[in-house]
Amino acid sequence: MIHIDTLPIDVEEVRDWANAYRDSFSPPLSWPKFGQSVGLPHGTLQPFCKGKYAGDNERIARQLYKFKQGLESRDAVRQSIPVDPGYFETPTSLLIRELLAVAHSGTITVGAFAPGLGKTYTAEDFTGRVQPVSMITLDGITGTRNGIIRATADALNVAQSRWVSELNTLVVRHLRKAKGLLLIDEANHATPEALEQLRSWHDATGVGICLLGNEELLGKITSGVSFARLKRRIRRSVVQQVPLEGDIIAFCDAWQISDIGIRALLKKQAMQGASGGLGELTQIVSDAAVLADEDGGRLELAHVQWAIQRRKIEIVRP
Repeated sequence: MIHIDTLPIDVEEVRDWANAYRDSFSPPLSWPKFGQSVGLPHGTLQPFCKGKYAGDNERIARQLYKFKQGLESRDAVRQSIPVDPGYFETPTSLLIRELLAVAHSGTITVGAFAPGLGKTYTAEDFTGRVQPVSMITLDGITGTRNGIIRATADALNVAQSRWVSELNTLVVRHLRKAKGLLLIDEANHATPEALEQLRSWHDATGVGICLLGNEELLGKITSGVSFARLKRRIRRSVVQQVPLEGDIIAFCDAWQISDIGIRALLKKQAMQGASGGLGELTQIVSDAAVLADEDGGRLELAHVQWAIQRRKIEIVRP
């Protein structure tokens, strides 16, 4: 930062900046409020900005320049506060991408991941990069056999029909021609009949299928003999309950968090069982960043500690 008291100053340049700064507000900043911010009487500031001040213009310009440097310094600090980087690659996301790529070759893969490991983000990113891919997200309704047929028909943009049997025929016809990949997210919601329907499509058309969900999904497939035909066709399956250390490093790097103490605390938080993984860390850092911004400073360890504590359940007693 320039020590303006020891260097020459361009009065006209500072005047132009001051007028532009005032006009950047809508409506323009009032002269009394502008003067209060700068630390100058508005009766002095206004004529200076209009080029009509008869006093020491250089002194006023220096005061305004110091104010300008202060604004720039605060902006620089705020820019150091983390912001959500959106999708970024992690070792786990690369593993999920591998499951998707293997399935895209015409096989069946299964990924059972704990919440917050980037499963859905990675799946959405993959669909934007590779074709043909159709992504379906299941719930209690679409997870039934009829529900998955209708959801798949909708994702494939095939002609609609009231009759599920006709929709199924149209889906098979489309998949046989296009093949590609059916990406089923939240597949743990799929009923046994729905999973068997997916297996049937794979056999009839050669379409690749990737089932992504939680541990309940793999438990369904591996229990009993009802899924024997599906199990035989699974090329690869993965179960992961917590983030990898590399995931947390990638998270901190993507969020531009360099403080060693904060990184260590986030790692400890993410590696706890049922912690919510990177999704939980996103909420923690987002909350901490809001507090850091209100403080007008950099993200500090205390902000993150506060955000972690805040996410705990509070019991309020009368």
